[in-house]
Amino acid sequence: MDVLSSLLCPLLVLLSCLPPCLSDMLCPKRCTCQNLLPSYTVLCAKTGLLFVPPNIDRQTAELRLMDNFITTLRHQDFANMTSLIHLTLSRNTISQIRPYTFADLQDLHALHLDANRLTVLDDSHFQGLVNLRHLILANNQLHSISEGAFQVQSHSAGGPAPPLPPTILRAADCKNKWCSV
Repeated sequence: MDVLSSLLCPLLVLLSCLPPCLSDMLCPKRCTCQNLLPSYTVLCAKTGLLFVPPNIDRQTAELRLMDNFITTLRHQDFANMTSLIHLTLSRNTISQIRPYTFADLQDLHALHLDANRLTVLDDSHFQGLVNLRHLILANNQLHSISEGAFQVQSHSAGGPAPPLPPTILRAADCKNKWCSV
């Protein structure tokens, strides 16, 4: 029995020093989290959120925040979320995107911002989204889109990247001449 004890004690100490496993990642209150290795999904649909939860795991690959009451998006909401590939913010009350909100999301492929209250898109809103393939902006109240709004630039690169593909621009709710594609 002493041999067993002498083996188990060091093993327990070693296990207690390991980082928590992925299934123990923090899940924001009122959200559901799915750990489908190798990715991590956070689902916060229809939970009455007024802002992006601050404790979302930075390794999240898919984040769904649709059907809430989020009004403003800030850089700190998505800072260091370098694994994020799909972000859904549809059907909120978003009226303001602060400059460089998405700057750290260089691997993001899809961004859904449809059915919100956006009125203006400027040069800083989509900076850093160098791998974006789907941008949905339909059903907003857009009345001004700056000339460089879709000229994305890498957070670390010096010069501007090519504009977003035309298929992305068609997703915008464009009823005015300044937004035709």
